[in-house]
Amino acid sequence: MALFKSLKFAAGIVTALLVCSTAQAAITTTDWYFGNNAPGKNYAGKNSQTSGSTGNTATATAWSSFSTSSSATYSRDVLSFWDGGVGVGNSNSPNHAVDNQYADEFVLLSFDKSVSLTSLQIGWPSNSSSYDTDLTIMAYTGNGGANPNGKTAAQLNSAGWEHVNDLFNINRNVDITISNPNDVSSNYWLVGAYNEYLSPNGSTYRGAKDFFKLKAIAGVSHTPSTGVPLPTTAALFGLGLLALGRKKIQLK
Repeated sequence: MALFKSLKFAAGIVTALLVCSTAQAAITTTDWYFGNNAPGKNYAGKNSQTSGSTGNTATATAWSSFSTSSSATYSRDVLSFWDGGVGVGNSNSPNHAVDNQYADEFVLLSFDKSVSLTSLQIGWPSNSSSYDTDLTIMAYTGNGGANPNGKTAAQLNSAGWEHVNDLFNINRNVDITISNPNDVSSNYWLVGAYNEYLSPNGSTYRGAKDFFKLKAIAGVSHTPSTGVPLPTTAALFGLGLLALGRKKIQLK
């Protein structure tokens, strides 16, 4: 009976500690806006745009291959900012959007925390326009080489950039789910016009009119608990109680 009571007591303590551990790990769902509701909005080209609150921000930068060749390397471009969201370049419409007409372009999103993206919105164009709007989504899962500067698409793939999904025929101002079959989480995400060199689908879906402006992105971030992981502490504490219970029985 004494052993049973010890076991019951230990189980109660372990359960309580595990509950405390779960409470310490924060899961945050956030929307980051780059369109009408974005902070510090202006209509000039700029180096970057940041959205979100302190400690949970997303910073957008613009990147272009400056040609549609597979051997072209990516480098920073001007981030254009409009009511419909951010684009790439400061040319006249529609070439200030993210597109793949004369170059393969994307917006690089850098997050304070590791994020699993869940949905996005574009603010321009709609499917009723003359543009197709297919997107390629990538996440960086490598180690230390997220910077795309000077890399070709093939080098991005081999440096740790992982293809997450492609989105097709996107409508504006509606939440578009980002399917993430492998539940990839990262501090760095690439959202670009459909890119045949980055997507495993190749040239199948490439069109010369995949224009869009990124208006908003949503995701889930996980903040782990700090210090000694409580599940481990709980397990060790429970084993100690069980050992004490056994010792008490043996001494009788």
